[in-house]
Amino acid sequence: MLSILLVYYVGKGFYQLADLHRKNKWAFGILGVVVFYIGMIIGVIGIGLYGEMAGSFDIASMSDFVLTLLSIPVGLLITWGFYKFLKNKWSYPSGLDTPIDDFDLE
Repeated sequence: MLSILLVYYVGKGFYQLADLHRKNKWAFGILGVVVFYIGMIIGVIGIGLYGEMAGSFDIASMSDFVLTLLSIPVGLLITWGFYKFLKNKWSYPSGLDTPIDDFDLE
């Protein structure tokens, strides 16, 4: 239930950001959700690697609920980073506003 609410708010945040900067709203809303799930997968892989390297626990013995709770912060952190990246990228104009021929080089 918690992840469904997070998916809604992540998608809504990316949707509003894309709308603000006149980009494709639905594409970036869905991309935000995909980035969230990829972040969660990276979190589970990181938890598994840590458990195997430290020898402290076996990931196969953990319940799905615990893995989900442990991977949500990693997914949110990666999604937040991607959101900030897009926000900063779209806030500044890309390229030159005036053609190169208009510059007076003398």
